[in-house]
Amino acid sequence: MKNERTSRVYGSVAVFLSALFFGSYGVWSRLIGSGMGNFFQGWTRALIIIVLILPFVLLRREFVRIGKQDRPWLAVFLVCTSMTQAPLFYAYNHMDIGTASLLFFVSMFLTMNFVGIGFFREKMTTAKVVAIGGAIVGMCLVFSFSTISFSLLAALMALANGVASGGEIAFSKKLSSGYSPLYLHSLVGS
Repeated sequence: MKNERTSRVYGSVAVFLSALFFGSYGVWSRLIGSGMGNFFQGWTRALIIIVLILPFVLLRREFVRIGKQDRPWLAVFLVCTSMTQAPLFYAYNHMDIGTASLLFFVSMFLTMNFVGIGFFREKMTTAKVVAIGGAIVGMCLVFSFSTISFSLLAALMALANGVASGGEIAFSKKLSSGYSPLYLHSLVGS
């Protein structure tokens, strides 16, 4: 019983911190500005992350060979993952953070659902349709949407990031079990 309670607390704290860090991404993007110095380049970020994650993967013996059946889906997952950061960074720096978040979230949510229907044969239930509608209405109520304050390219970048992020999340399910999330993140460096 105590172990289950500890797991719940740990999970709740992890979800809270994840939401906090993810939610602050737009603010950090604005603070960085439109120029990205050496420290903010992708290879530097990936190197720091791999240095931090790889020891845990090795200690926990999670480094395993990728099965032949999983290689095509891993490639799709990695391509989607590699296309998630730059478009959203551009969108956050060239339009309102709320509008970029709205476009990103809606396109991510819809992509995850379309991939679920197309690749996992999931059914669109009434509950899912209501959830999709509620999520879109809720995001529209929380974030303002103005076509005057951004360029078409910035809006397309926010949408592209949502599609890439939705693909990353959904296609990771096509990988057979046996790969830890930490191991998958060490492959991507993100």
